[in-house]
Amino acid sequence: MTVGELMEKLSAQGLAPVILFFGVLNTMAFIPGSSAVTGFPVILMGLAVMFGYKGIWLPVRIRSYMFDREKLHVGVERAVPWLKKIEKYVHPRLWPVYGFIPDFLYGLAVVLLAIIITLPIPGANLVPAIGIILLSIGFASRDGAWVLAGLFITMMALGIVIGAAAAAVHGAGSLFRGG
Repeated sequence: MTVGELMEKLSAQGLAPVILFFGVLNTMAFIPGSSAVTGFPVILMGLAVMFGYKGIWLPVRIRSYMFDREKLHVGVERAVPWLKKIEKYVHPRLWPVYGFIPDFLYGLAVVLLAIIITLPIPGANLVPAIGIILLSIGFASRDGAWVLAGLFITMMALGIVIGAAAAAVHGAGSLFRGG
């Protein structure tokens, strides 16, 4: 199955289910570097949501990227029981505004988290992927409690990346200063 085929099947209800799927995909162990392939479409989808698009165009190279059907099936089989458990706790609440503002903020948070996912930092996918999952569940169901949890995880992911970058800059500075 290609990324394009998968997106066509999932996007019937808008981009949030597709983004949710890619968030789940990013929590699973992959070949090093594959997070760029699975993170880049999420960046584009987040931008599309930010600016009010209901669908998304992807470059042929990304649309034609193949998933092993069997591995995809195994991943979906692992995710479905969790999603069924979660479904009991999801319902519309704490959603004060409809329209452009929540769409824009959801898209912005997804873009920031997807950028973190695409960074070449081993093992750094999990926290931002969980943030994408929580935000997407909340956004798709208009459940503000899930969105707030997703925003909390988004702040954690940003803090981790900023902290890691500061440590790297400090370490590099120490190296060049000789101490």
